[in-house]
Amino acid sequence: MLRFDINLLFTVINLLILFVLLKKFLFGRVHKILEERQAEIDASFEKAELANKEAEQNLTEAKEEAKQQRELRDKAIADAKKEASEAYDKIVADANVKADEIVEKAGIKAEQEAQDRIQEAQAQIADLVYEAVEKLEGAQGNVSDGKLFDSFLGAVADEKKAEDSANE
Repeated sequence: MLRFDINLLFTVINLLILFVLLKKFLFGRVHKILEERQAEIDASFEKAELANKEAEQNLTEAKEEAKQQRELRDKAIADAKKEASEAYDKIVADANVKADEIVEKAGIKAEQEAQDRIQEAQAQIADLVYEAVEKLEGAQGNVSDGKLFDSFLGAVADEKKAEDSANE
């Protein structure tokens, strides 16, 4: 059975005093340390959250800046292509103008050479006619008109063949 004596009362009182002292001096400090650590953990989470938000904002800004850089690059490439195309068109137009001038000069030169040859041929024909007339006057009595005319045509044909051979 259970006996109640004074020792049991002192033991209970001692336990209550010990409990109060432990609660006041030990548990109070332990709770204080736990609360401080919890506050530090909460502060770390808040800092991490702020850092995360800042990182997301920086990422968004970086993406926007990269997009702008791509747009600037694309615009610069388009401008360069346009300038190159314009320069190419100008060079081709200048080349066409020069080619047309060269063709025109060549045509004029060819026409001039053709005129010179015609004049030269006319001069040769005139010389041949003059020679033929001289021969005709000198051989009027001895040679018939048909033979004289045939010899004249043969001389003109020989001159024409010689001229064509020289031109080739």
